Amino acid sequence: MQDRIDYKKIDFNSAREILGGKNVVFTGRGFLVRGELMRLARQAGANVDTVVTKKCDLLIVGEKPGSKLRKAKVLGCEIITTNDFKDILEGKISNVENDIDEDILNINTNENINEVIYILRKNILLLINNEAIKMKTIRNIKLNGGNIIENFEEEKVDLIVYQPSSKITNILDKAKKDNINTISLGVFNKMLMN
Repeated sequence: MQDRIDYKKIDFNSAREILGGKNVVFTGRGFLVRGELMRLARQAGANVDTVVTKKCDLLIVGEKPGSKLRKAKVLGCEIITTNDFKDILEGKISNVENDIDEDILNINTNENINEVIYILRKNILLLINNEAIKMKTIRNIKLNGGNIIENFEEEKVDLIVYQPSSKITNILDKAKKDNINTISLGVFNKMLMN
């Protein structure tokens, strides 16, 4: 568990030099409740958001982080721990890049799933009937660096993600003959979250 912060030691002027104008997101448990961490970051000049996007400059990671950590790694956000954040607030850190806890970058977000899928720069064909689920899956694939392919016959396909249906049996059989990986949507989502 992280140490609590001594409010008397907070140096917002020093913290503004590092956090001022940066888009910051928190994930995991910190030394304070999330709302208080966000308030302190705002006082230090940061723009605080709740989701990791391309605009995210800095992800501050506590214990048991969620999928935000994976997204931040894919998008190339700077990543520090909540203890680093506390040290920034107390004026103990002047250069974030030299103080990143490298172990935080290898945190497993779900201990029950050992398989991982890497889709960076992979061409993925979706065989999903439900439009809402399809759009969410497209968003997740793009967020993780994958490419969506519209036509199985005309473009190179690395992976087919499908919702089980008797209508697509022929396509899946052809994909297996062509040595194209196929995976059900449920398994794909579990592996992607890992």
